[in-house]
Amino acid sequence: MKKANEKLGPFLGRHPGLAEDFNECINESMSEDEFEARWAEMIAKWDLAEHETFLWLKKYAKFWVPCYYRHRFFPFLQSTQRSEGFNAVLKRYINPHNSIKHFVKQYEKLQQRILGKEGHNDFRTDELEPDPWSSFPIEKQALAVYTRPIYHRFRKEFALIGCYNVQPQGNNLYQLVPNNEKCYPYGGRYYMVNDNGGQFNCECCKFERDDQYILRRWTPAALQTVVQPTVPAQDDVMPEESRQKLRFANLSTKFVALAKLASASDQHDAIARRHIGEMTTEFAQLNKDIYFSTYYASENIFRAYPNATSTSTYNIKQAAGTSVSSRACANSTYYM
Repeated sequence: MKKANEKLGPFLGRHPGLAEDFNECINESMSEDEFEARWAEMIAKWDLAEHETFLWLKKYAKFWVPCYYRHRFFPFLQSTQRSEGFNAVLKRYINPHNSIKHFVKQYEKLQQRILGKEGHNDFRTDELEPDPWSSFPIEKQALAVYTRPIYHRFRKEFALIGCYNVQPQGNNLYQLVPNNEKCYPYGGRYYMVNDNGGQFNCECCKFERDDQYILRRWTPAALQTVVQPTVPAQDDVMPEESRQKLRFANLSTKFVALAKLASASDQHDAIARRHIGEMTTEFAQLNKDIYFSTYYASENIFRAYPNATSTSTYNIKQAAGTSVSSRACANSTYYM
Protein backbone atom coordinates (compact mmCIF):
# COMPACT_ATOMS: atom_id res chain seq x y z
CA MET A 1 0.00 0.00 0.00
CA LYS A 2 2.92 2.33 0.68
CA LYS A 3 4.33 1.78 -2.80
CA ALA A 4 0.86 2.06 -4.32
CA ASN A 5 0.27 5.42 -2.67
CA GLU A 6 3.69 6.64 -3.80
CA LYS A 7 2.90 5.74 -7.41
CA LEU A 8 -0.76 6.72 -7.40
CA GLY A 9 -0.78 9.73 -5.07
CA PRO A 10 -1.16 12.46 -7.72
CA PHE A 11 -3.60 10.34 -9.77
CA LEU A 12 -5.80 9.62 -6.74
CA GLY A 13 -5.72 13.31 -5.84
CA ARG A 14 -7.15 14.19 -9.26
CA HIS A 15 -10.00 11.64 -8.84
CA PRO A 16 -11.87 12.24 -5.55
CA GLY A 17 -13.52 9.07 -4.32
CA LEU A 18 -11.14 6.67 -6.07
CA ALA A 19 -8.86 6.39 -3.03
CA GLU A 20 -11.82 5.38 -0.86
CA ASP A 21 -12.96 2.74 -3.36
CA PHE A 22 -9.39 1.48 -3.69
CA ASN A 23 -8.88 1.12 0.08
CA GLU A 24 -12.24 -0.61 0.54
CA CYS A 25 -11.44 -3.05 -2.24
CA ILE A 26 -8.11 -3.96 -0.66
CA ASN A 27 -8.95 -3.91 3.05
CA GLU A 28 -12.58 -5.03 3.17
CA SER A 29 -12.47 -7.96 0.75
CA MET A 30 -12.81 -11.11 2.86
CA SER A 31 -12.25 -13.64 0.08
CA GLU A 32 -10.48 -13.87 -3.26
CA ASP A 33 -13.79 -13.95 -5.14
CA GLU A 34 -15.02 -10.85 -3.35
CA PHE A 35 -11.77 -9.05 -4.12
CA GLU A 36 -12.00 -9.96 -7.80
CA ALA A 37 -15.58 -8.65 -7.97
CA ARG A 38 -14.77 -5.42 -6.12
CA TRP A 39 -11.67 -4.83 -8.26
CA ALA A 40 -13.57 -5.34 -11.51
CA GLU A 41 -16.29 -2.96 -10.31
CA MET A 42 -13.71 -0.32 -9.39
CA ILE A 43 -11.88 -0.64 -12.72
CA ALA A 44 -15.12 -0.26 -14.67
CA LYS A 45 -16.38 2.64 -12.55
CA TRP A 46 -13.21 4.71 -12.96
CA ASP A 47 -12.23 3.52 -16.46
CA LEU A 48 -8.86 2.09 -15.38
CA ALA A 49 -8.63 -0.87 -17.74
CA GLU A 50 -5.54 0.58 -19.47
CA HIS A 51 -3.91 2.20 -16.46
CA GLU A 52 -0.38 0.79 -16.16
CA THR A 53 -0.02 0.97 -12.36
CA PHE A 54 -3.39 -0.64 -11.64
CA LEU A 55 -2.59 -3.41 -14.12
CA TRP A 56 0.70 -4.03 -12.32
CA LEU A 57 -0.98 -4.04 -8.89
CA LYS A 58 -3.58 -6.55 -10.05
CA LYS A 59 -0.92 -8.82 -11.57
CA TYR A 60 0.82 -9.24 -8.19
CA ALA A 61 -2.29 -8.99 -6.02
CA LYS A 62 -1.80 -12.41 -4.40
CA PHE A 63 1.47 -11.21 -2.87
CA TRP A 64 0.10 -8.17 -1.04
CA VAL A 65 -3.71 -8.11 -0.85
CA PRO A 66 -4.73 -9.37 2.66
CA CYS A 67 -7.54 -11.68 1.53
CA TYR A 68 -4.98 -14.01 -0.09
CA TYR A 69 -3.25 -14.74 3.24
CA ARG A 70 -5.92 -13.73 5.77
CA HIS A 71 -6.07 -17.17 7.39
CA ARG A 72 -2.32 -17.50 7.93
CA PHE A 73 -0.64 -16.75 11.22
CA PHE A 74 1.53 -13.62 11.33
CA PRO A 75 2.20 -12.69 14.97
CA PHE A 76 1.93 -8.88 14.88
CA LEU A 77 4.74 -8.37 12.36
CA GLN A 78 5.03 -4.81 11.09
CA SER A 79 6.11 -6.09 7.69
CA THR A 80 5.19 -8.98 5.43
CA GLN A 81 8.86 -10.00 5.51
CA ARG A 82 10.33 -11.08 8.84
CA SER A 83 13.82 -9.86 7.87
CA GLU A 84 12.51 -6.39 6.91
CA GLY A 85 10.87 -5.97 10.30
CA PHE A 86 14.01 -6.96 12.20
CA ASN A 87 16.31 -4.94 9.95
CA ALA A 88 14.27 -1.84 10.77
CA VAL A 89 15.06 -2.44 14.44
CA LEU A 90 18.75 -3.13 13.79
CA LYS A 91 19.19 0.10 11.83
CA ARG A 92 18.31 2.10 14.94
CA TYR A 93 21.26 0.56 16.79
CA ILE A 94 23.91 -0.35 14.23
CA ASN A 95 25.87 1.55 11.60
CA PRO A 96 27.00 -0.69 8.70
CA HIS A 97 30.39 1.07 8.70
CA ASN A 98 31.22 0.01 12.26
CA SER A 99 33.38 -2.99 13.15
CA ILE A 100 32.15 -6.49 13.97
CA LYS A 101 33.06 -5.90 17.62
CA HIS A 102 30.81 -2.82 17.72
CA PHE A 103 28.04 -4.82 16.03
CA VAL A 104 28.21 -7.47 18.75
CA LYS A 105 28.06 -4.87 21.52
CA GLN A 106 25.10 -3.08 19.96
CA TYR A 107 23.32 -6.37 19.33
CA GLU A 108 23.72 -7.23 23.02
CA LYS A 109 22.17 -3.88 23.92
CA LEU A 110 19.28 -4.60 21.57
CA GLN A 111 18.81 -8.01 23.14
CA GLN A 112 18.78 -6.51 26.62
CA ARG A 113 16.20 -3.96 25.51
CA ILE A 114 13.95 -6.71 24.13
CA LEU A 115 14.36 -8.82 27.27
CA GLY A 116 13.68 -5.76 29.41
CA LYS A 117 10.48 -5.06 27.51
CA GLU A 118 9.39 -8.67 27.93
CA GLY A 119 10.13 -8.44 31.64
CA HIS A 120 8.07 -5.25 31.81
CA ASN A 121 5.14 -6.99 30.13
CA ASP A 122 5.49 -9.95 32.49
CA PHE A 123 5.41 -7.58 35.47
CA ARG A 124 2.28 -5.86 34.13
CA THR A 125 0.64 -9.25 33.65
CA ASP A 126 1.59 -10.65 37.07
CA GLU A 127 1.48 -7.61 39.36
CA LEU A 128 -0.73 -4.88 37.88
CA GLU A 129 -4.50 -5.08 37.65
CA PRO A 130 -5.97 -2.76 34.98
CA ASP A 131 -9.50 -1.44 35.21
CA PRO A 132 -11.82 -3.40 32.88
CA TRP A 133 -13.51 -1.47 30.12
CA SER A 134 -16.86 -3.11 30.87
CA SER A 135 -18.57 -5.42 33.35
CA PHE A 136 -19.07 -8.24 30.84
CA PRO A 137 -17.87 -11.65 32.11
CA ILE A 138 -16.05 -12.28 28.83
CA GLU A 139 -13.72 -9.34 29.50
CA LYS A 140 -13.04 -10.56 33.02
CA GLN A 141 -12.08 -13.94 31.61
CA ALA A 142 -9.81 -12.33 29.01
CA LEU A 143 -8.12 -10.32 31.76
CA ALA A 144 -7.50 -13.49 33.73
CA VAL A 145 -6.10 -15.72 30.96
CA TYR A 146 -4.38 -13.42 28.45
CA THR A 147 -1.00 -11.76 28.75
CA ARG A 148 -1.32 -8.04 29.24
CA PRO A 149 -0.43 -7.00 25.64
CA ILE A 150 -2.91 -9.54 24.21
CA TYR A 151 -5.59 -8.41 26.66
CA HIS A 152 -5.24 -4.79 25.52
CA ARG A 153 -5.56 -5.90 21.91
CA PHE A 154 -8.66 -7.90 22.84
CA ARG A 155 -10.16 -4.93 24.73
CA LYS A 156 -9.60 -2.62 21.78
CA GLU A 157 -11.52 -5.01 19.54
CA PHE A 158 -14.12 -5.73 22.22
CA ALA A 159 -14.90 -2.02 22.53
CA LEU A 160 -16.08 -2.05 18.90
CA ILE A 161 -19.15 -4.14 19.79
CA GLY A 162 -21.02 -0.88 20.28
CA CYS A 163 -20.49 -0.04 16.62
CA TYR A 164 -22.58 -2.95 15.30
CA ASN A 165 -26.17 -4.17 15.53
CA VAL A 166 -26.90 -7.91 15.41
CA GLN A 167 -29.71 -8.98 13.11
CA PRO A 168 -30.83 -12.67 13.19
CA GLN A 169 -31.05 -14.23 9.72
CA GLY A 170 -32.38 -17.69 10.70
CA ASN A 171 -30.62 -21.09 10.69
CA ASN A 172 -28.15 -19.92 13.34
CA LEU A 173 -26.97 -17.08 11.10
CA TYR A 174 -26.53 -13.51 12.25
CA GLN A 175 -25.67 -10.37 10.35
CA LEU A 176 -23.56 -7.64 11.96
CA VAL A 177 -24.52 -4.24 10.59
CA PRO A 178 -22.69 -0.99 11.45
CA ASN A 179 -25.00 1.37 13.32
CA ASN A 180 -23.21 4.26 11.60
CA GLU A 181 -22.08 4.44 8.01
CA LYS A 182 -18.63 3.05 8.86
CA CYS A 183 -16.74 1.52 11.74
CA TYR A 184 -13.02 2.23 11.83
CA PRO A 185 -10.93 0.26 10.90
CA TYR A 186 -13.37 -2.19 9.30
CA GLY A 187 -15.26 0.14 7.02
CA GLY A 188 -18.97 -0.05 6.24
CA ARG A 189 -19.40 -3.67 5.19
CA TYR A 190 -21.73 -6.20 6.84
CA TYR A 191 -20.48 -9.46 8.37
CA MET A 192 -22.19 -12.85 8.53
CA VAL A 193 -21.63 -14.92 11.69
CA ASN A 194 -22.54 -18.60 12.01
CA ASP A 195 -23.34 -20.21 15.36
CA ASN A 196 -22.31 -23.85 15.03
CA GLY A 197 -23.16 -25.32 18.42
CA GLY A 198 -21.42 -22.60 20.40
CA GLN A 199 -18.56 -22.22 17.91
CA PHE A 200 -18.98 -18.82 16.29
CA ASN A 201 -17.39 -18.37 12.88
CA CYS A 202 -17.34 -15.00 11.16
CA GLU A 203 -16.71 -14.67 7.44
CA CYS A 204 -13.81 -12.35 8.30
CA CYS A 205 -11.90 -15.22 9.92
CA LYS A 206 -12.58 -18.96 9.85
CA PHE A 207 -11.10 -21.20 12.55
CA GLU A 208 -10.48 -24.93 12.43
CA ARG A 209 -9.55 -25.51 16.07
CA ASP A 210 -11.66 -25.89 19.18
CA ASP A 211 -9.36 -23.67 21.27
CA GLN A 212 -9.75 -20.83 18.77
CA TYR A 213 -10.47 -18.11 21.30
CA ILE A 214 -7.74 -18.81 23.87
CA LEU A 215 -4.52 -20.09 22.36
CA ARG A 216 -1.70 -21.13 24.66
CA ARG A 217 0.74 -18.77 22.98
CA TRP A 218 -1.46 -15.83 24.12
CA THR A 219 -1.32 -16.79 27.82
CA PRO A 220 1.34 -16.37 30.54
CA ALA A 221 1.77 -20.16 30.53
CA ALA A 222 3.22 -20.12 27.02
CA LEU A 223 6.85 -20.02 28.19
CA GLN A 224 6.65 -22.30 31.21
CA THR A 225 7.44 -25.45 29.23
CA VAL A 226 10.33 -23.93 27.28
CA VAL A 227 13.56 -25.80 28.08
CA GLN A 228 16.63 -23.62 27.95
CA PRO A 229 19.49 -25.18 25.93
CA THR A 230 22.55 -26.23 27.88
CA VAL A 231 25.69 -24.61 26.53
CA PRO A 232 29.11 -25.57 27.90
CA ALA A 233 30.80 -22.77 29.78
CA GLN A 234 33.35 -20.88 27.73
CA ASP A 235 35.75 -18.11 28.55
CA ASP A 236 34.49 -14.79 27.22
CA VAL A 237 37.83 -14.04 25.56
CA MET A 238 38.41 -13.50 21.86
CA PRO A 239 41.15 -15.76 20.41
CA GLU A 240 44.36 -13.95 19.52
CA GLU A 241 44.01 -14.86 15.85
CA SER A 242 40.55 -13.26 15.76
CA ARG A 243 41.82 -10.20 17.62
CA GLN A 244 44.58 -9.83 15.03
CA LYS A 245 42.09 -10.03 12.16
CA LEU A 246 39.86 -7.48 13.89
CA ARG A 247 42.79 -5.09 14.37
CA PHE A 248 43.78 -5.59 10.72
CA ALA A 249 40.26 -4.77 9.51
CA ASN A 250 39.99 -1.64 11.66
CA LEU A 251 43.46 -0.39 10.72
CA SER A 252 42.84 -1.05 7.02
CA THR A 253 39.78 1.19 7.12
CA LYS A 254 41.72 3.99 8.84
CA PHE A 255 44.75 3.69 6.54
CA VAL A 256 42.56 3.88 3.43
CA ALA A 257 41.10 7.13 4.76
CA LEU A 258 44.61 8.46 5.47
CA ALA A 259 45.80 7.43 2.00
CA LYS A 260 43.06 9.57 0.43
CA LEU A 261 44.27 12.57 2.43
CA ALA A 262 47.96 11.85 1.74
CA SER A 263 47.43 11.69 -2.02
CA ALA A 264 46.21 15.29 -2.20
CA SER A 265 49.67 16.73 -2.96
CA ASP A 266 53.40 16.05 -2.77
CA GLN A 267 53.54 17.77 0.63
CA HIS A 268 50.79 15.51 1.98
CA ASP A 269 52.59 12.50 0.53
CA ALA A 270 55.89 13.51 2.18
CA ILE A 271 54.24 13.81 5.60
CA ALA A 272 52.65 10.38 5.23
CA ARG A 273 55.92 8.73 4.14
CA ARG A 274 57.80 10.32 7.06
CA HIS A 275 55.31 8.93 9.56
CA ILE A 276 55.34 5.54 7.87
CA GLY A 277 59.12 5.45 8.24
CA GLU A 278 58.87 6.38 11.92
CA MET A 279 56.26 3.68 12.52
CA THR A 280 58.41 1.08 10.73
CA THR A 281 61.36 1.93 13.00
CA GLU A 282 59.20 1.71 16.13
CA PHE A 283 57.74 -1.64 15.03
CA ALA A 284 61.23 -3.02 14.45
CA GLN A 285 62.33 -1.89 17.93
CA LEU A 286 59.21 -3.42 19.47
CA ASN A 287 59.93 -6.73 17.73
CA LYS A 288 63.50 -6.68 19.12
CA ASP A 289 62.23 -6.11 22.63
CA ILE A 290 59.75 -8.96 22.31
CA TYR A 291 62.44 -11.27 20.90
CA PHE A 292 65.03 -10.54 23.60
CA SER A 293 62.51 -10.77 26.44
CA THR A 294 61.52 -14.20 25.13
CA TYR A 295 65.14 -15.25 24.63
CA TYR A 296 66.23 -14.31 28.15
CA ALA A 297 63.12 -15.94 29.61
CA SER A 298 64.04 -19.19 27.83
CA GLU A 299 67.68 -18.90 28.97
CA ASN A 300 66.55 -18.61 32.58
CA ILE A 301 64.36 -21.66 32.07
CA PHE A 302 67.35 -23.59 30.66
CA ARG A 303 69.34 -22.75 33.77
CA ALA A 304 66.47 -23.92 35.96
CA TYR A 305 65.82 -27.00 33.78
CA PRO A 306 69.15 -28.00 32.13
CA ASN A 307 67.61 -31.18 30.68
CA ALA A 308 64.84 -29.34 28.79
CA THR A 309 64.60 -30.15 25.07
CA SER A 310 63.92 -27.67 22.30
CA THR A 311 60.30 -28.85 22.15
CA SER A 312 59.74 -28.36 25.85
CA THR A 313 61.42 -24.94 25.63
CA TYR A 314 58.94 -23.90 22.96
CA ASN A 315 56.08 -25.07 25.13
CA ILE A 316 57.45 -23.12 28.10
CA LYS A 317 57.63 -20.00 25.96
CA GLN A 318 54.05 -20.48 24.90
CA ALA A 319 53.00 -20.95 28.52
CA ALA A 320 54.72 -17.69 29.40
CA GLY A 321 52.35 -15.94 26.99
CA THR A 322 54.98 -14.95 24.41
CA SER A 323 55.19 -16.22 20.86
CA VAL A 324 57.87 -14.99 18.48
CA SER A 325 56.89 -15.07 14.84
CA SER A 326 59.29 -15.42 11.97
CA ARG A 327 58.21 -11.98 10.78
CA ALA A 328 59.28 -10.43 14.08
CA CYS A 329 62.70 -12.04 13.81
CA ALA A 330 63.08 -10.95 10.18
CA ASN A 331 62.35 -7.32 11.07
CA SER A 332 65.02 -7.35 13.82
CA THR A 333 68.60 -6.25 13.02
CA TYR A 334 70.03 -8.67 15.61
CA TYR A 335 70.09 -12.39 15.00
CA MET A 336 70.90 -15.05 17.56
